[in-house]
Amino acid sequence: METDDNLVLEIQKSFFDLLNKYLPVNFLTNLKQKNEIKILSVGCGRFREAKSIFDYFKGCEDKLKLYGIDTSSELIDLAKKDDLILKVADASLKENYSEWGLFDLIIVRHPEITFNTDVFIKIFTVLSGLLEKEGLIFITTHFENEKESVKLLLKLLKYNVSGEYENKNSPSLSKDEKVLFVDKFLLIASI
Repeated sequence: METDDNLVLEIQKSFFDLLNKYLPVNFLTNLKQKNEIKILSVGCGRFREAKSIFDYFKGCEDKLKLYGIDTSSELIDLAKKDDLILKVADASLKENYSEWGLFDLIIVRHPEITFNTDVFIKIFTVLSGLLEKEGLIFITTHFENEKESVKLLLKLLKYNVSGEYENKNSPSLSKDEKVLFVDKFLLIASI
């Protein structure tokens, strides 16, 4: 268990570092001037990035509203906290977001696009209508081929890909004798 806890802490630190290093400085400055900052995590699972997001937006937590959507009720139950707005629902259906409005930042971590291409075409199509005018979408992948597939899809859907990065400090874990890197690649896009 301690090893798992250490990995979670590494992942949270690494994700905070990605936010801190790659989100434009003016993005944070502009958001701090708003009355409300809305962030959506698609496929949020246990929403482990929530701590990183609160740390990144330190000083304006009272304005921050974190939303998460996932198809797994078990993971949503594990993620439940008072300061999160969570829903068990299909992320590819626009109506599942209707009462939430538009978002300043949308996070999609590890989209399994190579195995679920049709679903992610629908998800990214829906997400384009959920971004505020100056909003950003922040996407991390485990593998470079996933990043390239997502980048191609974003371009086909007329997103503006403004950043593409490799996380040199990506935490890793061994699984089935393979090394898996968490949040290894990053794309930042807008509409």
